Parts: sequence; structure tokens; C-alpha cells
Amino acid sequence: MSRRPTRSGAFTLIEVLLALALLAGVTGGALGLLGNLSLRQEQIRVHHDRAIDAGLVIDRLEGALTTSFAADASGEAGVRGDDHSIEVRSRGVVGHAGVVAGDRRTLALHWNAGTRELEVNFDADGVEGAGEILPSPVERLRLRYFRGARWRSSYDSARAGELPSAVEIAIWFARPDEERVVEPGVPDDIEALLDQAEAEAAGDEPPTRAPDRLRVMVIPDAPSVSWEVGG
Repeated sequence: MSRRPTRSGAFTLIEVLLALALLAGVTGGALGLLGNLSLRQEQIRVHHDRAIDAGLVIDRLEGALTTSFAADASGEAGVRGDDHSIEVRSRGVVGHAGVVAGDRRTLALHWNAGTRELEVNFDADGVEGAGEILPSPVERLRLRYFRGARWRSSYDSARAGELPSAVEIAIWFARPDEERVVEPGVPDDIEALLDQAEAEAAGDEPPTRAPDRLRVMVIPDAPSVSWEVGG
């Protein structure tokens, strides 16, 4: 009785399973790498867009502060604000978006803790008021005013009789996993009220991490004595 010859080139079932497992592992690793690269690319894009948005807001505020005044003829403050908002009146002849306007201009920033929106409003003689909201959610906005050798959380230049020596603005953008997601069927106003309640419950302290954007703007027409006193 003769034996049937075996095929030396054939694969066993175990070899096939091992090859499939190896292929699945390599494919999974490649997909994971591509996913990480895509996520990293998206993070870079978001960071770039936020840097541009915040830079434009800060530059506009700094420009208004350089031509501001303590008070106008009617007694209105040139710089008035607290740690969440600021209103700056200034002199100039060029209005919003390059439109020629009158001499008076007003720039206002306001951060809404409930909706995490940073509102920017501009008004000038001869120009209809324009307003916009920063596209990226802002976790926290902090404004401080330097006068009398210390930083203050609020300021009124008409009441003080002079401009602050400097204004500091710090912006913390919301992290991707912290950005507000509106659930289907939930009205925006209800969602905003829930967010506001959460913000109030969490307190009003700024985040412990460093701000995403920080700038100290020195006002040229402000008294220099504050810097000389020290302390």
C-alpha cells in the first residue's frame, strides 16, 4: 500500500492564521498612525486659527488704547472696564474695515461666561455700529489695569482723572473636550443657562494653566509715575 506524496509548498492552517493576524496588526498600526497624524494636523490648524483671531482682537484693542483719553468733553471715560469687559473711546479718522469716519471711536470687548463667547463691538461717527463674536469658544478672559504701582481688576479713567499706565489681556481658549456641544432638541437659550449655572458653580477663578494669549499694552499718554513708584 503506497502513501500519497505531501505538498511541501502548502501552508498549514496555523500559518495562514498567523499571517492574517500579522496583517491585521500592521493594518491597525498604520490606521492608528494616520489617525494620530490627522488629529495632530487638526490641532495645529485650530491653534493657528485661534492665534490669528486672538491676535486681531488684541491688536485692535492696543490700537484704541494708544489714542484714548481720560475723559471727553461730556465726561465719558476713555477707558472703563472690569476683568471680563472693557470699553475704550479713542480719537481717529479711520473707522471699521477702513471706512472713513469721524473723530470719535468706541471699541468694546465683553466675555460671556455662560456662552463662552467673546463679543467685539465697534462704533464711530459716520459708521454704523459693527459687532462680531470670536469664532473659537473662550474659556476665560481676564483684563487687568495698572495704576499706582499695582494691578487692578476694574478701572474708570474719568473717575481716576487719568489713563491707566497699562492694560493686560489674557485669553484662555476652551479645550476641544470642553467645548460646548448642543444636544439635538435642546434650545440654545436653555443650554446657555445650563452653562452659566455650571460656570457660577465652578467659581470665577482663571484656569491654573498659562493663558493661550497674553499681552501687556502700555498706554503712551498715561502718567509714567506708576512705573517709577515700584512695588
